[in-house]
This record gives sequence, C-alpha cells and structure tokens, in this order.
Amino acid sequence: MRFLILFLFTINVFSNQIAIKTIYLCSETPACLKNYSNANYTLKIKNKNKIEVKVNYAPLKIPSPYPFEIKERRLITLIEKNKSNSEELILFAHEIKQKSKGYYQCVDNVLNFVSKNFKYSNTINPPLKGDCNTAALTTVKLLALCNIPARIRYVIKFENTKKTTISGKSLHAIVEIYYPRYGWAFSDPVKYHHFVPSTYLLICNSQTLLGTTFKIKNNLTKKGFTDILKKKTIVYKLPNLFRFY
Repeated sequence: MRFLILFLFTINVFSNQIAIKTIYLCSETPACLKNYSNANYTLKIKNKNKIEVKVNYAPLKIPSPYPFEIKERRLITLIEKNKSNSEELILFAHEIKQKSKGYYQCVDNVLNFVSKNFKYSNTINPPLKGDCNTAALTTVKLLALCNIPARIRYVIKFENTKKTTISGKSLHAIVEIYYPRYGWAFSDPVKYHHFVPSTYLLICNSQTLLGTTFKIKNNLTKKGFTDILKKKTIVYKLPNLFRFY
C-alpha cells in the first residue's frame, strides 16, 4: 500500500512576523492540494514536488488595502443558524454576544470559550484525535449565532519531524473566520486563535474533503474517517453543551 511521504525543510523569516516552510514531496503533488491564500495563510505549489506554506502570525495588525467584503456573508451565517442547535448552545452564544464590545472581541470571546471549556478523551487505540471536528463545529455554530461568518477547513498536521507519513491522525479540523477589512483568516480553536502554524497543510480549496479520495492509511475518505470517529467516548467540562451534534 502506498503512502504519501513528505520531507519538511524550514526557512526562517523574521520580518513582519512571517514564517515560511518548504515541503518536498517524494511523489507528485496530489489533487487535494491546491494554491490558496487568505489573511494569515498562503499555500503555493511551486512545482510538482515542492510546496511552500507562508504564515502571518499577526494578521490583524494591518488591514488589507483592498478590503474583501463577502456577499455571501449572510447566507453562510443563515445556513449555520438554521441547523439544529441545542438550547444550551443558543444561550451560551447570546451570553457571549452580550458581553462583547464589537465584532473582534466577540470572535475572541467565542474562541476563548471553546478553548477553556472543551476537552476530550480517546478510547480507541491508536487514537485518531478526531474530536477536533467537534471543537471546530462548535466554534462555527457559536460564531454563526453571533452573526459572524465562519466555516470548517481541514489540514494535514505535521509533527516536529523531517519525514511524515500521512495517516488518519494527521488530519485536523480548523476554522476559517471572516473579519471585516481583513478577509478570511484561519484559527485552531483549541490552540491558536488568530493563526495556524506553518506545519498545517491545507487540504483542497474547498470546505470539506467530500468527494476527494486522499491517500492515507486504509485509503480512508472523509466518510470512512467520520465513521471511525463515532467509536470515541467524548468527555466535556460542560454537560450537554454539544447535544446538537
């Protein structure tokens, strides 16, 4: 069975809080990796065996000279609002919004709420660390209830090694949040609020892996990956918070 193996070499750039990582693939770039750029992250395919990831660790310091205002903003939030939400989640969102002074503080308060009140435990061996899906989904729903557009994205998460074999536990769910005057920016709700590290490799220029076969162990697609995650036992600090899901 073939695996996708990547070799990582880091180029340190210290100006303007930018980090760049160059990734060399032992095979041609798979179709699920595409060029992508937002306010704090850029993935660029240099050639068939080379990818460059650039991360801005302070994306909200300087607004874009050409503000990217999305027309589908209301549609994105309405879609999430119309999905089934628990009463607890709606109450938490209302409380967060009431305590927030403005758009940006509301985003911060949602991210702080999720990172402080979310924890999980894995009961299968080896653990696939799939509960990041729940953290990301909860963040998106809370933001939508606060009228803030957000969407789930998926990345390959590298450990601190020079050679990485892609497997189920390498997949990680993050959130992309819209900021007026800045555009979209990535956030890892349980770790990094306003950036993601350059060791995160975005999968596809789409919101999910649906319809994409990504070569990982056991040739799992998103559907197969989700089915395995259902075998987990998840523990929360706040009972019933995630009942909607």
